[in-house]
Amino acid sequence: LIRNRKYHASMKWDDGNLKENFTFAALCNTIHTGEGMKIAPKALMDDGKLDLLYIKGASRGKRLQLFTKLGKGEHANDPLANYIQKNNFKLSTEETVPITLDGELIESGS
Repeated sequence: LIRNRKYHASMKWDDGNLKENFTFAALCNTIHTGEGMKIAPKALMDDGKLDLLYIKGASRGKRLQLFTKLGKGEHANDPLANYIQKNNFKLSTEETVPITLDGELIESGS
């Protein structure tokens, strides 16, 4: 939130794709990420799907407002949040970006 960084990425899934500048993207198979943060409130571990939540073109203030809704999962219904459930995803970036995988920071990834 502080740096207001945007990442250019391409995302592909079962029947669609998107190439855009993102300020946040999370791919989950469980509801919670971290303690009390319902990043993917519709996620089910046994449905064979991954839940993608991404935000593009949002100001720092708007992202902060979304952040305050994480506890109840209300951010997923906000017009700034894009939420989709699909069987397969591929994320590609043009530059090296920081990635957190299952709570562990990976030095960088693309």
